[in-house]
Amino acid sequence: MQSPPPENRTDVKASRELSESLHANVNRKLIGSFTGTEKEELVKANSTEIPITTYTPVNADKTKLVIFFHGGGWTVNSRRTHQTMLNMIADATKSVWINVEYRLGPEYKFPIWWNDVLEVTKYIIENKQSYGCVDVSAKVGVAGESCGASMSAALCHTIKDLDFQILIYGIFDLHRTTPSFKEFVQPMYFLTPETLDWLESSAFRDKNDLNDSRVSVMLSHSFDGLPPCLFIVAELDPLRDDSYAYQKLLDKAGVKTNLVLVKGVLHGFFSVPVYIVAFHAIVSGHFQQRIDMSRNSKPVVNNLTRVLIIGAGLSGLEAARILEQKRIPYVLLEARNRSGGRVWSYRSRSGHMLDMGATWIHGIHGSIPSGLLTNPLWDLAREAKLPTRATQLDDVLQIFPANDNVSDVHQWFNDYIDFVREQTRGNSTNRSLGHYANVFVKKMNLNRKEQYAFYSYLNHVVENTEGAELNEIGAKSFLDLTSVYYGDELIFRDNGFMSLTNYLLKKISNIRFNQIVSKVIFHDQSVEVRTNTGQIYHAEYVLLTVPLGVLKRKLIEFSPPLPKWKTDAIDRIGFNIFEKVFLVWNSAWWNSSQFYFTRISSTPTRMNYWVNENKWNDKPALICFFSGNTTPQYLSVQNRSILVKELLETLQGMFPGSTIPQPTEVHVTNWYNDPFTYGSYSYISTQQTYDDPISLSEPVHNRLLFAGEATNIDTYGYAHGALSSARREVARLLYIYNLFSMRNQ
Repeated sequence: MQSPPPENRTDVKASRELSESLHANVNRKLIGSFTGTEKEELVKANSTEIPITTYTPVNADKTKLVIFFHGGGWTVNSRRTHQTMLNMIADATKSVWINVEYRLGPEYKFPIWWNDVLEVTKYIIENKQSYGCVDVSAKVGVAGESCGASMSAALCHTIKDLDFQILIYGIFDLHRTTPSFKEFVQPMYFLTPETLDWLESSAFRDKNDLNDSRVSVMLSHSFDGLPPCLFIVAELDPLRDDSYAYQKLLDKAGVKTNLVLVKGVLHGFFSVPVYIVAFHAIVSGHFQQRIDMSRNSKPVVNNLTRVLIIGAGLSGLEAARILEQKRIPYVLLEARNRSGGRVWSYRSRSGHMLDMGATWIHGIHGSIPSGLLTNPLWDLAREAKLPTRATQLDDVLQIFPANDNVSDVHQWFNDYIDFVREQTRGNSTNRSLGHYANVFVKKMNLNRKEQYAFYSYLNHVVENTEGAELNEIGAKSFLDLTSVYYGDELIFRDNGFMSLTNYLLKKISNIRFNQIVSKVIFHDQSVEVRTNTGQIYHAEYVLLTVPLGVLKRKLIEFSPPLPKWKTDAIDRIGFNIFEKVFLVWNSAWWNSSQFYFTRISSTPTRMNYWVNENKWNDKPALICFFSGNTTPQYLSVQNRSILVKELLETLQGMFPGSTIPQPTEVHVTNWYNDPFTYGSYSYISTQQTYDDPISLSEPVHNRLLFAGEATNIDTYGYAHGALSSARREVARLLYIYNLFSMRNQ
């Protein structure tokens, strides 16, 4: 992640502070996953001392070592900004990584920073056994992102003892002549021409420096004898075509290369949490395919499915679609007699399509944490040409109790958030939002009615978003929401959200329904999967996409059992209870034009949040949301008549003077008791740590992979999180397990 210059482009200090702040947030979210050792030391170079950090994971492979150079236009960033990412990559590759702190411009212009990295690299190669390498035959390579990739490439021309190079969206000719520099010039693409000019002026003495092959490596006279090279490229990056051009030069010289194009992302995605796992997979795959060239390829076991996918929800369907596109054999197993999982659109007796599960595309535009310009669900909906309609979350009819002065509830909520932020700053204890709410109402000296109104507002804003009660939600985590996509919130017209999963279903050819998996058995070269009807499947790899609720209930037996780090993550991550009640009439009796109705009540109630289907989908129906541990009992079949009576009484209080007929249809979801979900979606509990979603996403025995919304550190609880998790795990299959050539992907 490379920070853009501030308004005053000469303010290098402000740019560095911004970069440190952005990366600190990423590091904080990821910290805690590294189980190895870190060693700080100084290396003498050019009459100065260059700090380096060596990351050695537990059970490290001592036959290879990677020297890493951070990006930042030779002007911003540091070892510290990339510390946690390097921790995780070292862990994932089981290799020693060294993070180098070279001097930066404008204080130290070229060739000072170049000489720093050159001398440090020479020193490490000469003393590689001091850094954990087993002997002098151990392989040493260089890796870098952005300008760090440029320096890595130049080092391979200068030092002939390097064994491999990993170049992450580098710039290889500072004259900027490739087409992508002209294609991506708008501010949304981050590296604008003005930003590049500013960085160039900071890092170089004058324009003549740009003609030096140590800076513009594509100007080198020869490309013979260079080590194998992995290019990792961002699709929406002005620097993109430099990698293609440099790869072509290396290919022509007979150098072994691979190029991985990561689609839909901007320059700097290396630092985005949601892509960390996929990045690990790409790099690890390069290690297996290119660095360990002396290893024999793994034996091919006959009569195996290459990939067995368990669960045909959104993530399972998307994984199957990609594998089908890549012509990789797979089988998709689904326990139900339908696909979609928690995406389920039900057509009522009156012909209305009701979304019982996922409903919205939450924002069509990108977000900084995701590194994407658009929501991948929105991209898929446009690809499928599905009709949608925008809804506005702020288009709300808020109804306050008569004769009660509780209209200050908006300000109370804002003050409460500030209070929680103040209380949690620097506090390692992850207390619940409910704890801080109780403290806050005492601090504010709210009376009984004001307290009810305040908690009613929290139910609307917080509990109906997280799908959990205040006492279950970790406060520190709630304040760190980074999974937001911006722009319109969309619903699917006509055929509901399931029209999207039906589109995916049409793209695959090997799905088997009514296959309830009961046991997963690990073998040396395969995985055996058994169903409750006695059917047995064998696969090289299994991708498990079942909801977290199924894993929590231990409905699938694993032999040998899942490791403790995996089961701990399963236990700690929250999985909520979130249900809907649909009331359908022949015609709408209400006249509100808002999308949503919110009741701020000064008496205890749970029926605070309603959706107006008549506004957004031309259906004479209202939806009431329920969440929390008491929801299943409250919505039980035995209490159905009481439930409808209370719902109508609530509506009568919200719309006094209206004549409300009995609904013609009542539909109540029951995800909590559904044997294939046992809940709705994940949230961050008070027990959960930041790296638990990463642990949940990590493979077991290099055979069993995990996908689903709960496996995402940033997009948990969202349908787009399920979609992106499938793409992440398919990337792992393709690149770490070599199921498909990396070239031109």
